[in-house]
Amino acid sequence: MTGPADVLIVDDDPDIRTMLGYTLGRDFTVRFAASGSEAIEALAERAPAAMVLDLMMPGIDGYDVLEVRRERGLAPDTCVVVLSCLAAERDLVRSWALGADAHLGKPVDPEHILTKLRAHLAVGAR
Repeated sequence: MTGPADVLIVDDDPDIRTMLGYTLGRDFTVRFAASGSEAIEALAERAPAAMVLDLMMPGIDGYDVLEVRRERGLAPDTCVVVLSCLAAERDLVRSWALGADAHLGKPVDPEHILTKLRAHLAVGAR
């Protein structure tokens, strides 16, 4: 029997990591990355079932993480939920082109993210 699915939360804001960790930790095993480089290391170490990814981070941003993930073939089956205050159509299209499964605007209710992850992971389990 397997345990709960593994979710990687990637955000440079410690308050958002804490809030999402608390909410998502009810259903999932949660890992954290505070930067894009930490996210890439975590993806290379062990592919999570899902990743909640902030786009706007200093240095290696969320788009860079998605590009490296694709280029290196890291965690190809990982469900990616992007969080961002960027809501222009070009931002949504770029996220999806780089492999995101969902794009949610900030601020976002953590319960909404939990519901999205449950739905995406349930579809993938079929």
